[in-house]
Parts: sequence; C-alpha cells; structure tokens
Amino acid sequence: MIRPGMAAFLVTVMTTMSLAACTGEATPQPTAGTPSATPGPAQILTWTRTASDSPTTDALVSGTLAVNDNGCVTIGAALLVAPPGSSVLADGSGLSVSSLGEHKFGDTLQNVSGGHFDITGTAADPAGISECLSSVSPEHEYTVVWGE
Repeated sequence: MIRPGMAAFLVTVMTTMSLAACTGEATPQPTAGTPSATPGPAQILTWTRTASDSPTTDALVSGTLAVNDNGCVTIGAALLVAPPGSSVLADGSGLSVSSLGEHKFGDTLQNVSGGHFDITGTAADPAGISECLSSVSPEHEYTVVWGE
C-alpha cells in the first residue's frame, strides 16, 4: 500500500534518478547497515552517510519506541532505521539517536523528520531488514529517521 504522499515522493525519486543517469551523477540514498552489536537485547539499524548525502523529508515521523520479538527497534508498527551514530543505551533501556538525544523504550517520538517505506522482501530493502522482521507479527514497512 502506498501512502498518499508516498506516490509524489516516489515520482520525485524516480525523476531524480533518471536525470542523474543522464548527467552521469548518482543521487545518494540512505541505506541501512546491519544490526549493530549492542549491549542488551535490542539491535538498531542505522543508515550510512556519504559526504554528498542530502536527505529529503517525506513525512513527520511519530510513534512509540519499542523492541520487537526479534530484538530490533521499532517505532510504532514499523522497523526503525536511525541516523549514523545512533546506538542502544549501555543499559539497554532505550536509544541515543544522533542529533535527537536519548529516548527510552516506551517513549513517543513526535514530528521527527523522516520517511516511511514499504518492506518489499527484495534486494531493494535496506540491509538487515529481513533479519529484523518480527516472527509474530512481521512489519510491513520501515521508517527512516533523518535526525536532522
């Protein structure tokens, strides 16, 4: 299911990629890394940044931080892909999100710059997504938080 604002976002991305193909310059896109080795049960996916990255906000993200049954961090009903430098707190009680500060599991984040993306089950998904899907109630989307 594509959200109303997502169609415009996808057209913009596809147009930008098409124009980049014509000019020989690629448009950088955030990609998730593998779940980080962290103390405690939670794992957090982070996207990687290159010097030319310039994230585009698709939505204002809101939701409660939690850990799914597979040990991965979620926000609302989606897997969280956090900005580079984010980590699980040493005591495992929450996250330190790059440029957004520390937040405990159970806290609600509101109006954070980011975007929502469908999980496709293909190579188009960021690395680590398939390993993080809940076995009880698999997530259907992931949420990228830009943290800027």
